[in-house]
Amino acid sequence: MKRVLFYLLFIVVTSSCIENLGVFKGRNGDMVIEGVITNDFGPHEIKLTLTNEFGTAPDSYPVQSANVTIEDNQGNEVNLDDVGDGKYHTQTDFYAELGKSYRLKVELRSGEMFESSFESLDEVPTIDKVYHQIEQRSTLSSSDVLTQESVVVFYADFNNPKGVDNFYRWRYKETYQVLSPLAGQSEGEILQSRGCTMAISHRDCWVDQFDTEFLNIMNDGYYDGLELLGHEVFVTDIDKKFAIGYSANIQLYSLSEQAYEYWAAIEKQAENSGSIFDTSNFQIKGNVSSIDDPEQLVLGYFGVSGVASQRIMLMDYEVPYTHTYVCEANNSGCYPVNCIDCTAYGASSRTTKPDYWK
Repeated sequence: MKRVLFYLLFIVVTSSCIENLGVFKGRNGDMVIEGVITNDFGPHEIKLTLTNEFGTAPDSYPVQSANVTIEDNQGNEVNLDDVGDGKYHTQTDFYAELGKSYRLKVELRSGEMFESSFESLDEVPTIDKVYHQIEQRSTLSSSDVLTQESVVVFYADFNNPKGVDNFYRWRYKETYQVLSPLAGQSEGEILQSRGCTMAISHRDCWVDQFDTEFLNIMNDGYYDGLELLGHEVFVTDIDKKFAIGYSANIQLYSLSEQAYEYWAAIEKQAENSGSIFDTSNFQIKGNVSSIDDPEQLVLGYFGVSGVASQRIMLMDYEVPYTHTYVCEANNSGCYPVNCIDCTAYGASSRTTKPDYWK
């Protein structure tokens, strides 16, 4: 199933203060500052980039060698480490604390300074249960034909606190096992076939897949103080992810009202069908501003969230899918590399079995 979410400004941005700043025309050189800290232990990541013109590669440029700090409402500051590619990390022992507020401060090599508004950490309810169902859903094929397709739907139950305006965002991370069927059981084995010599390095791997095209936000306007049962978190195709073993770590994030309003605006623009009745796509300003020039457009959002998580694991017999491995040698006698080395399944493919794996 194709689930497409058009993120404005060519990147995944986060923001709270919603301002219509004019129709986005593909300009370049706008500063983007984004990231979130939670009540989980770090490292937490802040990312700094500059936008590029639409249709021009790359989409954005990393901003490096900046001085990035997080300050709480008591005046305590922590410095983030520059880990490259425009990414800045907190230490692993850093986490946001309930009852405190935090803001982000950035100083570039040029001397330009940016600062976010304070964001408070709101409590998040515990996820009581997560579960799945195999269902038939309508989907539009590449040839614009509506068909029925079997999918896996994940649901969650939780209790929403009473008497408080709550705002949430759901996220998830999938992990699944992959296999290289021609690989041996030990590293360093060599496969020789018709003069083609290939090193067989890894047979079993685990691949992480993130929710980069996913947005699921909600508020408790209709169920204040109620137990919410069967909330649909996400839907995924039945494919090679379910061939051996599969895990989904489902997370519920608390949002400030400002952050919720931003994501709601992003969601609304993503759902625009392109008709004359749709709202225009506007640049959405975040909660980060330039200290030197308050009128400067700064994109992105610095968020602070409480997070609750629940993991679900499915084995191959729980989802009806049989994977077909295509491992035929070419004219030179060489086999596809993913049949020999499971790390070829992608950059996130790793050979270390997760601690939680059955």
